[in-house]
Amino acid sequence: MKQLLKDVFSELKLVLSGKSLDILLPPIIFLLLNNLRSLTAAIIGSLVLGILFLIRRLIHHDNVLYALGGIIGIIFANISIYINQNASNFFLPDLISTFSLILITIISLIIKKPLAIWVSHITRGWDLEWFYRKDILPAYKEVTIFWLMFLS
Repeated sequence: MKQLLKDVFSELKLVLSGKSLDILLPPIIFLLLNNLRSLTAAIIGSLVLGILFLIRRLIHHDNVLYALGGIIGIIFANISIYINQNASNFFLPDLISTFSLILITIISLIIKKPLAIWVSHITRGWDLEWFYRKDILPAYKEVTIFWLMFLS
């Protein structure tokens, strides 16, 4: 059990220390500020955090794709929220991206390039050929099918 917890925390640290925070933190900040302060504070706070992530990526010469995607999603959601004065619109981009992810997952399974391979390759940086070995590929295909069930 101790080893399992150690492995889980190690995996969590690996994933959350990467690009995932650019996507995860702005909605969390939005929820907190909307509940603790106001809709305006939530809009400004999530946008400022997205911009800070972009600046951090630019300074460190990192890939800005996640940060830009996050900012575009935040801007789209915040414009919709501001026009409608309804915070539930903040999650509209998430619904759109989840639907897109379901489509991408299905396509990745059809073309026999499971999405789990690409996610693992991006987060871990392992060589792509390793994932396509005959003894490895079925596991990533199964994980991709589980993701598809979860997302659906």
